[in-house]
Amino acid sequence: MQAALKRFPLECLVMGWVVFVVSLIIFLVHIASADGAKYLYHKEGNESSSSGPVIELLAPSSKQDGPIKPNFLFEPSSDHSPPPARVVEFYAPWCPHCQHYAPKYIKLAKAVTEKHPEIEFHAVSCTAHNKLCNDQNVNGYPTLKLYREGSYEALEFKVKDAKVKNVLFRLGFDVSEKSESHNNHEDQSKQIARVVPFRMHDVHDAWNDAALSFEFALKTGIFMTNGPLSKEESSTFRSWLELLTKSLPIQMSKTHDIVTMLLENFEEASQSQSNLSKLIRPFASPDNSQTWRTCTNGDNKMGYTCGLWQLFHIMTIGVVEYNRHNTPIIPTRQVSEILRNYVEHFFQCEVCRLNFLDMYDNCAFDVCHRLSDK
Repeated sequence: MQAALKRFPLECLVMGWVVFVVSLIIFLVHIASADGAKYLYHKEGNESSSSGPVIELLAPSSKQDGPIKPNFLFEPSSDHSPPPARVVEFYAPWCPHCQHYAPKYIKLAKAVTEKHPEIEFHAVSCTAHNKLCNDQNVNGYPTLKLYREGSYEALEFKVKDAKVKNVLFRLGFDVSEKSESHNNHEDQSKQIARVVPFRMHDVHDAWNDAALSFEFALKTGIFMTNGPLSKEESSTFRSWLELLTKSLPIQMSKTHDIVTMLLENFEEASQSQSNLSKLIRPFASPDNSQTWRTCTNGDNKMGYTCGLWQLFHIMTIGVVEYNRHNTPIIPTRQVSEILRNYVEHFFQCEVCRLNFLDMYDNCAFDVCHRLSDK
């Protein structure tokens, strides 16, 4: 390894910068949230599906025939009273910005329902309801959609605009009366994000967490719609897999097996989530065994982003090792572009993604001139 660092010191620094920016953005926006692997607004063991005024859509306790079609999103086939005005948040519990936003969403719901108790606030975990979120064309987390009374036509709504007066106006309510100051859900005091501490761990922990996050991404992060990957997404996915074959250590043998199998069956894997899930099922770890070991600070929801960060580190060092023993070498600019494109297409925490892309594309830290094409 020391020889590799002597031969490629600049490449290590530059690729390390890319990984550092990704991890910094992921962790600095994290605020601790409720326990539970699949939900932010529902605690395991609690029979209620609500967290105050926010109603969490829970997965059925037993397997049911056909897809889940909640009445607040789909018009019932039988006669029902028209649905009330409602706000729906689509989120992923592993998404740091979703965790940060959860208490604000609850506060917004309380403020709005104090004025108009008939308005409902719902939350849908896209980890627990992946297909439902695909059906609703959710391609970033968190996503807010508003529905007026009696309507099933979604009104897209930006999280940054989610203030009491704006929500009421979009839902068709009278907002001529000035909002009372105590109903403003915006917290005027600045929240200071914390860096999640690492516990002592070894390289085997890092390999474990990177492998779990890779598998988790295949199950939840590659397909955001029910159709096949677009040409650009397909190209990015293939490049990502090909880079993994060259950069992962041999000790991550199961991950190597999955990557090799996906490349051999790429056409099938890129067509749908069901195809991809079917292909990886014989290799992947069971969902109930997915326990990340490092930097979760006791909150397993942090495991995915932490493991992804570990995977990026492993890959960048792996590229240096690969370049020591192989020709032609993999240019550092190509590696960084693959990481950048992966974040753009397959990391759905929207604020994290956009912040990273903005920094990368605007040559932060002079990255445009420090990467090598050779």
